[in-house]
Amino acid sequence: MSEFNDSLRLTPEDMQRIQSERQPKPLTQEEVISAQNEHSWRAVQPSSEQIAAETDAAWLEHMLEELQSKLVESHLQLHAEKNKGQEVQVSSSVDALTGLANKESFDTWLEEKIKKNPEELTIAFIDIDDFKQINDTYGHAVGDEVLKFFAKLIGHVIREDQDIAARRSGDEFFVGIDGANEARVREIADAILETINSIGVAKDGRLVPALGNSTGVQKIEISMGFVHYQPGMSSA
Repeated sequence: MSEFNDSLRLTPEDMQRIQSERQPKPLTQEEVISAQNEHSWRAVQPSSEQIAAETDAAWLEHMLEELQSKLVESHLQLHAEKNKGQEVQVSSSVDALTGLANKESFDTWLEEKIKKNPEELTIAFIDIDDFKQINDTYGHAVGDEVLKFFAKLIGHVIREDQDIAARRSGDEFFVGIDGANEARVREIADAILETINSIGVAKDGRLVPALGNSTGVQKIEISMGFVHYQPGMSSA
């Protein structure tokens, strides 16, 4: 065995130097921040496949929103056209001022009732007395308010699903009563007369209660007649 060469022996100082050389050098603060930023960027940076998928998804979402918007717009247009048609139909059968049926609608109602059961058909003819004087004294705007009030009155006392109230022209009205006996007809007449006789026009044109001999109030009075339908009768 050859002798051990002391020249190859590592001293403790040599071991400490070698270990220190093998350890990595500590990073500066700037190098740490740079490494963190690079790692963060790489973590969030999407791949080309991710970019393509996200682009397709965004495009599809946009197309769906656009399609939905067009569908909503089309639905609204159809709804508006439908309502427009209904408004035309309603306006052709309703008196514009009072909201009651007009003469054409009353004639149609009368024809239908005559075909079914003319024996139980009663018609009332009503007009407002001295209506021209109301217009001349207080103006047509006040006259219109009187007409609208009277229309609401007769509209409340009839049966909506069976009877009809209509404005013939000017201050003239029709009331058609179907299947009512004499007591019911009298009840309708009394209700109309009782209410209209309690209303008047004040000097300033307002509709006010007209109880007793109210000073400065012009009472609203009406003429009204009821007849049972007879063959050949018309609303002309």
